[in-house]
Amino acid sequence: MKSLNLDVIVSPEVGLIILIVGIVLLIYGYKQGKKQFDLDNFPIIKPVFKELLGVCLIIFGIIQILPFIINYI
Repeated sequence: MKSLNLDVIVSPEVGLIILIVGIVLLIYGYKQGKKQFDLDNFPIIKPVFKELLGVCLIIFGIIQILPFIINYI
């Protein structure tokens, strides 16, 4: 059987939390990106950065819980 050579850094529970935070950031950045910007309510962090960070956290979280899922399937 071939391996992807991906190591687990944290426990699956923490990986699940990272996955959920990534999904929340992705949705929040997407909704914030659809709004019209005015100079009075300009966000400190751009919505595109929130979306990219959310996608990275989702990928990292999936990698962390992948061995847990494979063992129980």
